[in-house]
Amino acid sequence: MDKQQLIDSGRAVVIEKYPIDFVVSCAVSRLRPEEFLVQFVCRFNYSAMLRVRGDALEYLVNEAVFMYLNKVMNSKREPREQKDRQLVNKWSRRLNAIINSSSHLSDDELWCATNSAVIDCRIDASNLFPQIKWIILPGGYKLQLTDDFMVMCYMYGVTAVEVLQEMMAGISLSYQAAVCGFGHREKTPIMQFLDVMFKTFFRPTKELAAAGYYQFFKGQFLVNEFVKREDYFDQRLKAFNLHYMQWYLAMEHVPIPSMLETTAMTGWKTLGKCFPETKFYSCPVKDQHLPTEFMLK
Repeated sequence: MDKQQLIDSGRAVVIEKYPIDFVVSCAVSRLRPEEFLVQFVCRFNYSAMLRVRGDALEYLVNEAVFMYLNKVMNSKREPREQKDRQLVNKWSRRLNAIINSSSHLSDDELWCATNSAVIDCRIDASNLFPQIKWIILPGGYKLQLTDDFMVMCYMYGVTAVEVLQEMMAGISLSYQAAVCGFGHREKTPIMQFLDVMFKTFFRPTKELAAAGYYQFFKGQFLVNEFVKREDYFDQRLKAFNLHYMQWYLAMEHVPIPSMLETTAMTGWKTLGKCFPETKFYSCPVKDQHLPTEFMLK
């Protein structure tokens, strides 16, 4: 089924364009925007929420999502229909039961229990309500949502596009650099996710060196020293916006490699999450689950 057929059938929605700060931040971090979103969607899961701690990518994704959901729950939302509320209550009780017994379960048992509950919830919801399963991204990329992601959206009454747009809006290296000067040194979960992705997948190349990529790291420190004397946040943000935009433009002609090109390929096994038509592999290196391709046109 092609993109237009998915849209016409009501199974897909379109994200027309990425926020400019998101594009710049991904490019400076040497990440493709579509790969960033694939990683984000694939790493949201309920079982990891109960087990993973520290800087693990799954933990950061869950933190970012539920920070947004808390904001949604505190805002005024349209009341749900009765059949909707009954189904949500049913599956909330089942998931809460798993959470309460999680300390007595092994990792495999926990994964099986949560995965079974998530699949059953998604099937029940799909019998009552139309479900968006695909997101059409700029450039023609088709991202299929995982069961965990769809269930999360259904349980909290949000759309996948709303969640992804909120996450993309929270990605800004220039904003992060600007607020650091005002004592806000702790990064948000979504910015920590970007940081760990960069540290995980970045590989130095001669092309980057020739384009002056590493000189911009030094330039960032110079900008920071210059704006230390600036008391106005808007002026700091403007200076860092200019710095990162120049960095982005200088690197625009240097292709960003796929994550597969920057990761060891030995010992992988089939995984399969966001792209059922595409083979997935699980890398032996911790926290690297990567699809072989992203463009399904």
